[in-house]
Amino acid sequence: MSENYFSFAALSGIQGRKGNYLIQVPLKVLSKFLREENTQLPVEQRSQRILNKARVSQIVKYMVDNPDSYILPPLVAYISAGEVNFERFDGTVNLGRLKISLDADVRLFDGQHRRAAIEEAVKFSKYLGDEYIAVMLYSNGSIEAAQQVFADININATKPAQSIKLLFNHRDRLNKVTREVIDSVPLFKEYVDYERTNLPSKSKMFFTFSGIYQVTKTMLKEEKISDNPEIIHTFWQEVSINIHQWANLGKLHIEPMELRDSFVHAHSVIWLAIAEVGCYLIKNRPTDWMQYVERLQHINWSRTDPQWQGRCVISGRISKARQNIILSSNLIFKNIGIPLPEANQQIEDTFVSIA
Repeated sequence: MSENYFSFAALSGIQGRKGNYLIQVPLKVLSKFLREENTQLPVEQRSQRILNKARVSQIVKYMVDNPDSYILPPLVAYISAGEVNFERFDGTVNLGRLKISLDADVRLFDGQHRRAAIEEAVKFSKYLGDEYIAVMLYSNGSIEAAQQVFADININATKPAQSIKLLFNHRDRLNKVTREVIDSVPLFKEYVDYERTNLPSKSKMFFTFSGIYQVTKTMLKEEKISDNPEIIHTFWQEVSINIHQWANLGKLHIEPMELRDSFVHAHSVIWLAIAEVGCYLIKNRPTDWMQYVERLQHINWSRTDPQWQGRCVISGRISKARQNIILSSNLIFKNIGIPLPEANQQIEDTFVSIA
């Protein structure tokens, strides 16, 4: 940056029949280079939504906690006013020096939360200021064009499923434990879908990675289990052989799609309910918890059985709200002969009083 202009090495290109420049901007310069949008303006005069401060905080934490491995995608910006000059390097077609006047109005098409997070992160960790982020820059932009780009990006955007996001997060200790649980339980290993969070009705898979992740997370909250996570492997191995339909999955012409239609144990609300029961048993019945797990084989798991109505089956549909998980675990406690924990009993009393 000189006294009169910003100066960047740049790669010129064309996309959507519009010329653009790809530049690398030092993080400490970014807030000066990119104007912050005035959110007090009426929405029709803005190119961005109101900033989500919680999202900004998440990105700041990600950058500060992972200084050696954080990655931020390029920002996309436009110049609505100011002088722009691109001087090609000798002997090249699209490499050169891009000069932008200091009073230029440079605004974002895409990346407002990254921009705000970078500004905050540099305050926390000064060394970040000497690092860079790529910016794809268009000249001669307008508010209308920016609004259209915002709409195009967000209308066509598809969020990845929770399962695959969890699977790919190798910084997460719980990811590792969940993988170990799946690998140790033959039924899980054969029937876990690693990509989808919600299985299609005709899927040949029975469990989801995100579902097993959540039950593992539930069980690790118990100190005795957290100190010895291998017990989760043993617990689910026992569960898998004591629910009749699970034990015979793939045999006797029993297929996952049939179980999803007919049984509550084919849904994550029951997996989580079983996990809650497992936590209690391992903590309070450390020497004989397996004999209680064996009693799971005597439970009627049919979706149409009246005992599940209002607990996890609401108007014919499966519900997995926290209340439904507790009410379902209450029924499992009763069926295996364990008195309800005090907190569960209060929820049960309320349920019974209005049923």
